[in-house]
Amino acid sequence: GGGGGVWVGGVWVGCGGLSFVGVGRLGKTTVAQLVFNDDKLKKEYSARRWVCVSDQDEKYFDLNLISGKILESTTGDKHEGFSLDSLLTRVRKILEVNKYFLVLDDVWNEDPLEWDKLMSVLRVGCSGSKVVVTTRSRKTGQVIREGCIYELKGLWEDESWHLFQMTAFGDKVVPVR
Repeated sequence: GGGGGVWVGGVWVGCGGLSFVGVGRLGKTTVAQLVFNDDKLKKEYSARRWVCVSDQDEKYFDLNLISGKILESTTGDKHEGFSLDSLLTRVRKILEVNKYFLVLDDVWNEDPLEWDKLMSVLRVGCSGSKVVVTTRSRKTGQVIREGCIYELKGLWEDESWHLFQMTAFGDKVVPVR
């Protein structure tokens, strides 16, 4: 990680990474997709990878599965039946020659030791490589220790009503009852 950063859609992707934190269905993945698909970002990073983690069993962070998914997003091949060491070595070899942008979507794990195992491999990328995580857990964002945390919040009631009116009625103003 390390290196400079880039402004993407009003979000500074600076630090070694970034975590989007918020309640379910708030739009964390959508925001991450907007960043991931930004034209400036596409020019900046030679390797962009998206991995849906969905490790909803917070007590079990499956490094084999995540490493395999990272490899699959790169090579297109399944990587089942390999030892964790073999998978992590393969991930390291692929990432160390690229300036990469990796999104780990829907992460739940809060164990810093498990994160350190994964991040020790992800830190090998060329200067400026980034890891973006979407999670419901602020603690997950904190234990990653790789950068900035953006907490997404919902809209206030009047903002929600205004958005609904614009979507449903166009320019018509409908009084609140």
